[in-house]
Amino acid sequence: MRRRGFTLIELLVVIAIIALLMAILMPALSKVRKQARAVTCQMYLKQWHVIFSLYCQDYNGSFGAGANSKNDKWLNYLRRYYSPGETRWNEGKPVQKSKLLLCPMASSKFWSDETAGNTPQTQSAFIAWGVFKSTMGNTWEVHGACGSYGGNTWAQIPQAGAIKEKFWQTMNVPNGNTIPLIADCATVGGRPDTGDGKSLTPPEYDGHWYDGTAPGPSNAYSITRFVLNRHNRGSNMAFFDGTVRLIPLKEYWSLRWCQMWDLSNPYTIAGDVRNNRGIWGDNSWMVNEPDF
Repeated sequence: MRRRGFTLIELLVVIAIIALLMAILMPALSKVRKQARAVTCQMYLKQWHVIFSLYCQDYNGSFGAGANSKNDKWLNYLRRYYSPGETRWNEGKPVQKSKLLLCPMASSKFWSDETAGNTPQTQSAFIAWGVFKSTMGNTWEVHGACGSYGGNTWAQIPQAGAIKEKFWQTMNVPNGNTIPLIADCATVGGRPDTGDGKSLTPPEYDGHWYDGTAPGPSNAYSITRFVLNRHNRGSNMAFFDGTVRLIPLKEYWSLRWCQMWDLSNPYTIAGDVRNNRGIWGDNSWMVNEPDF
């Protein structure tokens, strides 16, 4: 009996069908992959809340010895509560044993003072910070550290000469679900302040946060360090009460960053932002995002 094989036409039809199915499935698979990374990011931030809580428990519920010391920033004073591992360079990229500092959506590209003199070469929602070198004078840095999360620097014991009434000195406060603790961030942290309008300046484009000076000592553009389109029109954040959720791009101005935060600032609905659309910029990429 003569065997009948596939004709060239039949093979081409099968290949075309497979290609069509792949074209249909690939966007769905990509979406699922991004969703999985967003969930992993939220899981990491939940762990950071636990680490902060353990630290505060050791200091009678307060942020303890965080300020007025050599190790006055979260990346330093929490170091004994997690294992950052060693960071090394591999083919021009930093490799860090601990993944807890790195959002999966921002774990492959870095700006680094090791290679760029503390000046980011590119700005993007998906670029992480580090690797830091030990000669930096700013106490934010830990030698060899890299990551993509940043802390709310109002969450600490105030430094000498600071306005104490602005700081959250403990996580045991009412409405903790509105107070940022740690979040997706372009740097190791920021201190948005409604008393300093310059720190509230919205990003000029998606991923913009750098104001033209060294990012460490300047508070300008402070809020934009957090306003990143990293996870489907927003970024993830952990709050004082342990809540972790996605924050839409315009909601950052409606969060209580410090105790003296003005919830009626010009970028909020209470501040009449709906009748002042130009505040986002004439051609701002944020204009059509939902108001809060």
